[in-house]
Amino acid sequence: MSVPLLTEHPVGIACIAIADVPIPDPVVVAGTDGKFVLINPAAEEVFSISDAFERGTPVAGRLPRGLDEMLLGSETDHGDIRLGSPEPCHYTISASAVRAADDRLIGRVLVLHDVTKLSG
Repeated sequence: MSVPLLTEHPVGIACIAIADVPIPDPVVVAGTDGKFVLINPAAEEVFSISDAFERGTPVAGRLPRGLDEMLLGSETDHGDIRLGSPEPCHYTISASAVRAADDRLIGRVLVLHDVTKLSG
């Protein structure tokens, strides 16, 4: 099975900038078909998944503790979660739509922001 190129998916084209910029926060992008389009290196580490192996495969069941449902949902969603071991990190979560210039829905993005040092 070949890995789909980012340029082969409308939301992937919008994500090329994300792929080329080192973003410290875990970022996962899914298309409207419910499949992974992008998993950045921080998300690979936090979720123990690989962009190279997961891109183009269904998101459902691949992210922990309901995060896949947030990513695949239809609303903008926020929350928080503790992940990792032996010392879990505290993350705030944001899931929202990715829209084309014509306001057409082309995917969804999930971003986790590590607030461990802020939460004490």
